[in-house]
Amino acid sequence: MAARDHTAELVQRTLRLSEDEVNNLFLDQGLRYVRLYMPDDARGQDMLLGLPEYWAWWRRTWRQVDRRLVTEQHLGDPAYVVDAWARAQLVSLWRLRHDAGCLGLTPSRYVHRRLDAAKASAR
Repeated sequence: MAARDHTAELVQRTLRLSEDEVNNLFLDQGLRYVRLYMPDDARGQDMLLGLPEYWAWWRRTWRQVDRRLVTEQHLGDPAYVVDAWARAQLVSLWRLRHDAGCLGLTPSRYVHRRLDAAKASAR
């Protein structure tokens, strides 16, 4: 059994984000990413959004962004005190890092193969 990743909990607790706030941004940016990635293919967008593999890839991507933020900003370091100003800056940075328009990446080949299969079976 894999060790549980506490990064998300650390980010949420340190930045004082509600679970709803995190989940809403996750879903909003996941939807936005697909719209930006496939701007001229509404049918393909719907298919991609319907693939569990896309959401698994998006979750992995989300976690990687959080891990980088924790490492770069030394979150969790007991010597690092997050006052109101620092928290506001970190929340802005967290939102920016998760912005679908700033990620500059593409879904995995596996997700592409699943999307191609979905399109082929829908014909």
